[in-house]
Amino acid sequence: MSHFAYTDESTGTDEANSLIPLIDFLFILIIFFLTSDPRIEGAIDLPLPPVPDPSAAAASATQLEVDLAGNLTVDGVACELDQLPTALERAAKPSALLRIAKDATVEDLAKVNDICNRANVKLALAVRKAD
Repeated sequence: MSHFAYTDESTGTDEANSLIPLIDFLFILIIFFLTSDPRIEGAIDLPLPPVPDPSAAAASATQLEVDLAGNLTVDGVACELDQLPTALERAAKPSALLRIAKDATVEDLAKVNDICNRANVKLALAVRKAD
């Protein structure tokens, strides 16, 4: 037997249950006003991890270049597309940086990406301006 609930005998409804949606709505309003208050500055002093030097990361990766004509070079040496898997094995680096001409075809990019994926080499992409 609840001492706080009031049951209207004429309709048979429990008046305490009709307050639940109102309480839910009030909680939503409180949360809204607390999160949107401009006086609260939620700045947290969070130490960020150090950023590695991008030039050092590029130096530790195999350098791949595809020019506008679709010619491929691996670490500055001309290479055919079918020779790329062996060139990646010879380089023995876990990552590669691909510099591709701005107007090169997507097919060239997809072929190099597919070969690198099959060789378990992580590929980073850099776009350069057309010569």
